[in-house]
Amino acid sequence: TWTLYDNGLFVVEGSGAMTDYPSLAERPWDDYLDDMTAIVISEGINHIGDYTYRYAKAKAVTIGKDVKVIGKHAFDMCFNLEQVVIPEGVTKLDDYAFNNCYTITSVDLPSTVTSIGKQAFHYCRNLTSIELPSGLVYLGRDAFSSNDGLLSVTLPEGITSISEGLFENCSNLVSVLNIDQVTSIGNFAFRNCDSLQSFYIHEGVTSIGNYAFEDCDNLVSITVATNNAKYSSLNGALYNKDQTTLIAVPAGYVGEFVAPNTVTQLAMYAFGNCDKITSIVLQDGITTINRYA
Repeated sequence: TWTLYDNGLFVVEGSGAMTDYPSLAERPWDDYLDDMTAIVISEGINHIGDYTYRYAKAKAVTIGKDVKVIGKHAFDMCFNLEQVVIPEGVTKLDDYAFNNCYTITSVDLPSTVTSIGKQAFHYCRNLTSIELPSGLVYLGRDAFSSNDGLLSVTLPEGITSISEGLFENCSNLVSVLNIDQVTSIGNFAFRNCDSLQSFYIHEGVTSIGNYAFEDCDNLVSITVATNNAKYSSLNGALYNKDQTTLIAVPAGYVGEFVAPNTVTQLAMYAFGNCDKITSIVLQDGITTINRYA
């Protein structure tokens, strides 16, 4: 059951899982979304259904202690949402759960959260900090993309993959900490992270996707651990291990770039957006220049 009070407080009571609403018009409170000032999910409810509060105008959400899952698009495009209280016991924030909630400034996630779906906090552009719980093992594609306010993120030990577009367009992100355990970096993972100045790739990384560091305007150096079996670096640029393929020159590289004589191939976007380079010297052994290099 649900009640909307005169002051805009919207309270949902009951037990078990809430209904999913794949068609927005099916929601019984659809005509009252603009009247909501705060939402309370009462105890007894264990699953917030898909699309339940999309477009609601509420500024605050309080979630009951029995909730385990926040469904897909549950609070998607709640443009006025400033405060969310997520209790201990919640284990999963599904895809797009808080997508486009761009007035949220901080989120406190409980220790029980293990999974954050794709675009769960996409374009929460005023989100300045988020502490990821130690038990987290999954971060979906673009989970924190386009968050201009995000300055630094510390990954928990269980996150071994930086998924596709995870921090794409986070223009003020200066550091991602505790990445020793990471083995893969997805496509577009740090694209357009203009405040990154350097990035260290640890020995365990075995996969780096396309355009992972593209258009990071102030990135001047990518450094790879010497004992990494798949990749290497030289003078701030990223290569495969035997330096036969130039994978990426950081967009902040300044001056003349000289490729070593071992290079035979330039990867796609190897020099993407490198507008500070004054000249490029390639050796005679180049046999393949991929498109857009």
